[in-house]
Amino acid sequence: MQEIVSRATRTNGYEQLSLQVEHVSAFRSPRFKDVLLVANYSSDELIHFDDCATTTEVMDAYDEVCKIYPDALRSTSLVICHKVSDVGERDIAKNTILKIEENSFGLRKFIVSYTDTSIAELLKIEETELVSQLHAKVESGFGAFIDSRVVSSIEEYDIVLQLFIKLPFMKMQSSRAKTELTPLPDFLTDKLSKHSSILGLARRQSADEDVYDIFQQNNNLDLEIDNLLQDPDIDLVLNSTKGQE
Repeated sequence: MQEIVSRATRTNGYEQLSLQVEHVSAFRSPRFKDVLLVANYSSDELIHFDDCATTTEVMDAYDEVCKIYPDALRSTSLVICHKVSDVGERDIAKNTILKIEENSFGLRKFIVSYTDTSIAELLKIEETELVSQLHAKVESGFGAFIDSRVVSSIEEYDIVLQLFIKLPFMKMQSSRAKTELTPLPDFLTDKLSKHSSILGLARRQSADEDVYDIFQQNNNLDLEIDNLLQDPDIDLVLNSTKGQE
């Protein structure tokens, strides 16, 4: 998993730093000066996070980087690759994971839990194709993985989602073109117009005033929208937002 994170980090423009610490990878963004440390942890090491040998190595790597790049003191994150035997082991460690990630003292921490089978296919992807392939897997949707009914495929999708959620530089790319998105004022105008037509039809079809009173009492939200339509300032509100999308 550390290798997959490293490939994704390099592909996103980070420069890999050469460290004396053996088991910790370090990367620096030339543009934003951010530093990313990556290390593997077992569940037992997470439980003893503050005083385990891996954390000692991480802090040694952090000190080494800060001596070269002083700005890294305030802009360094740690990605923890948490190896588990199965999803059950990750669930058992859930509270420990939350405790470590939510601890604001020291480095910002992001934990990605994985199994060997969940990353087997990802390791086969060439580094130059990794990020685009990760985007493609997300775009294909969960159904494409669960329909296969293969546990490793479902676990792989889980890992891909974690990478987008946990890695600070990974951004989701929408497949929808901007032209497909309706401007907010037009969307509201259309919805309010349809509502007005429906409510007007209900009025015409309800010759019995008692029936229409019941209709009104049971549709408080509709009444609020109807009152909004009667507000002479509604056009000013909608028109004032045009051009600000």
